[in-house]
Amino acid sequence: MSEVENQVEQEVLEVDPIGDFIDAIATGDFNQSEKLFNDLLADKLNDSLEAEKISVADTIFNGVPEIDSEEEFEEPEMELEEPEIEAELDEE
Repeated sequence: MSEVENQVEQEVLEVDPIGDFIDAIATGDFNQSEKLFNDLLADKLNDSLEAEKISVADTIFNGVPEIDSEEEFEEPEMELEEPEIEAELDEE
């Protein structure tokens, strides 16, 4: 088998973990769905940690300014005056 054929075969054999998770829930296999859910969360956590490691390394070794992602996505606090709150409740 050539290298290209091996690569194509590996792409076909790749598994869709979210699809498997949904299928496990749909069939009522909650033990398997719990395992798949934990694996999905672990993968996301590892990806986030790896991205943060890269960011810290860039800051330390390459002098790249640190970006505080929490500040970028902070939503402004909205304080409603009492008449606005009452109007909001009346609409519901």
